[in-house]
Amino acid sequence: MPIVEAVEIKVNIAGDIREALKDLELSGGARRSVWFLDYVHPGGALHPLLTAGVILRVRGDGEDGDSTVKLRPCVRSQLAGAWADEYTDGGSVYRVERDWTGTRRVLAASLVTAVSSTEMARATMSGGDPGEVFDPHQAEFLRTCAHVDVDFSQLVALGPIKATRWKTKVDELKVNAERWRVGPLDFLELSIRVEPDQADPEVRQARFHHGVEALHLHVDQNRKAKTETVLDYLAAAAVDRA
Repeated sequence: MPIVEAVEIKVNIAGDIREALKDLELSGGARRSVWFLDYVHPGGALHPLLTAGVILRVRGDGEDGDSTVKLRPCVRSQLAGAWADEYTDGGSVYRVERDWTGTRRVLAASLVTAVSSTEMARATMSGGDPGEVFDPHQAEFLRTCAHVDVDFSQLVALGPIKATRWKTKVDELKVNAERWRVGPLDFLELSIRVEPDQADPEVRQARFHHGVEALHLHVDQNRKAKTETVLDYLAAAAVDRA
């Protein structure tokens, strides 16, 4: 059946993240590590897969984990074959959704598969095999929809990013909050999800932003996505080590 996209609406918080957490009354939280995988070539592009709109990610909390292949931005015409409609296969989760951050609005498609903590550790260790955490369905998704033939054996694991997650509310809206920390970088992202049968996402976005501002939180107006900022830092550090 045709895919009807949900909308994920995000807000990145600027300023002192510790103060923002206090304003949101957030403490504790669920912790996990996040890694991105890309090529690292001294003298070349820092993260060529990300630049091509392909995101490869693995994350886990020491027990449960998952690997993600995501196309962002993408267009519906890229989603061919089995991925043109709703796709289900075993433990894989396929999502096509609109991703809104301020005025930046893109389509994203992802295929997520569960991985064990052992597989994740082997894939992200120095000299490990990153391909171990991506299954044949994810490789086929890349070949069919991204038109990229990834050599998983040449990938470099970039991380770890220390992530902490919470569930909270802003103006009675259910909000996911996630903090990323790596090196000197510190990000806090708030997001809500609007399903196709819910309110107009434009109205919901305005309400979300108003609720954030009412808490005296400052919205980061930087148009660069946090994933790109983090990979700029991690890939540059990997080039320096090489």
